[in-house]
Amino acid sequence: MGVELDFRDILTIGYYLLAIATVVFVIQDNRSPHKTLSWILVLITLPIIGLILYFYFGHNFRKEKLFEGKRKLDIKRISRIVQEQSLDLSQHVDKLGKAAKKIKVINLVLRNNKSRLTKNNRLTVLNDGIETYTSLLRALGTAKKHIHLEYYIFEEGEVANKIKNILIKKVEEGVEVRLLYDSVGSWNLSEVFLDELKIAGIKTAESLPVQFPLFTSKINYRNHRKIVIIDGVTGYLGGINISDKYLNIDQDIGMPWRDTHLKIEGDSVKDLQLVFLTDWYFATRDFIEDEDKYFPETNIEDSTIVQILASGPDTDHKAVMNAYFTAITSAEKSICITTPYFMPNETILNALKIASASGINVKMIIPGISDSTVVKLCSQSYFEDLMESGIEIYQFHGGFIHSKTLLVDNLLASIGTANMDFRSFEQNMEVNAFIYDKKVCKNLELQFQNDLMKSRKLGIRSWKKRKRIIKISESFSRLFAPLL
Repeated sequence: MGVELDFRDILTIGYYLLAIATVVFVIQDNRSPHKTLSWILVLITLPIIGLILYFYFGHNFRKEKLFEGKRKLDIKRISRIVQEQSLDLSQHVDKLGKAAKKIKVINLVLRNNKSRLTKNNRLTVLNDGIETYTSLLRALGTAKKHIHLEYYIFEEGEVANKIKNILIKKVEEGVEVRLLYDSVGSWNLSEVFLDELKIAGIKTAESLPVQFPLFTSKINYRNHRKIVIIDGVTGYLGGINISDKYLNIDQDIGMPWRDTHLKIEGDSVKDLQLVFLTDWYFATRDFIEDEDKYFPETNIEDSTIVQILASGPDTDHKAVMNAYFTAITSAEKSICITTPYFMPNETILNALKIASASGINVKMIIPGISDSTVVKLCSQSYFEDLMESGIEIYQFHGGFIHSKTLLVDNLLASIGTANMDFRSFEQNMEVNAFIYDKKVCKNLELQFQNDLMKSRKLGIRSWKKRKRIIKISESFSRLFAPLL
């Protein structure tokens, strides 16, 4: 007597065959074990939904389709710029002073990412939203030729309206204005707001558009960069988006955000400009190539040495992660890290633990108040292991700390958009400034000390005594670290 299968049985068998085939495909994709296991867990625990998530967000063919053409354009434009403005490091090692000890980092960033070492720069570190927006609005008002803005989050409100009004006024004065915003990060940017910009003559473009941005903020490849270029001579980058959360109380957490941004005047603005124009072309197919207009010569006499490092799925290397690793392993005395999201891969985790175990003073400031419970739990799952290695962990309670900075031996500093997590290392488009300057490092050290005063140091004994349900929640959240 044969076994009769109804339509539901056939669908069930078909699903499991497809799920098994997908698991095999995930394994053959040869990703990191953490990411492979995370996707397998999603496929097993979320029937049907897991398959949809993987085929739409997880499979690498989407990355290749998105970024193959952009990578070719990057290589063409960057190679030309580097060739025209090539730099013999041997001529400038003496000008690095004590920072010459970080020559391994400089060489890595130059060779892996074609990131020039520029020496004629003036930097201003901006430590909160008020400082940043005050400086930015003032600089926008001085524009004579062009303004380029690129933001992950461009959120309507008091700040956005002030910027909009200045941009409209500048267009009336004959200034070219372009705004590139991420489809997911700026998902609630209204058509009314955008129409005002377009009617005024401002060129706008959406980076990496998706159909349902509200539901893809933690999964998709995203343009996480925050860049402003004014007349090719003044630039901004860092962690601060356009949002009133940096000025007023965030209703979700009950406190304002604390972040770090950077104003650059000088040669490194050319490299920011290159990043923007390449991203603009990728979004619009509008190829802009007026060297005199967009890459003017600067007359900055300050001698701050900077490398602009762009990283993401549009580059061949995990540039930010590799630079962080090299900087951490170059440490001789101290490492100071501030990051809102700490979900490192094994490479960075081991580098930090080994540095601390070898006698390096390693301190980390992470949020005590977070904008994501799951991310906070995941981050906390690493703390016990880190503290047992001698790393000091401080939870910031003066608001939500969104700053992304790295300070090594007070000789090397990184300020940018990259978090210390899987997404910034492997999936998001990021941009950081690597700075080799004693004055800037001292400034960041003072701010780090100020943040420590608003933080609570975790103790290993008390931390181990936290409730078992919290430990379980942390461990479970960690399984999804590569996906958060």
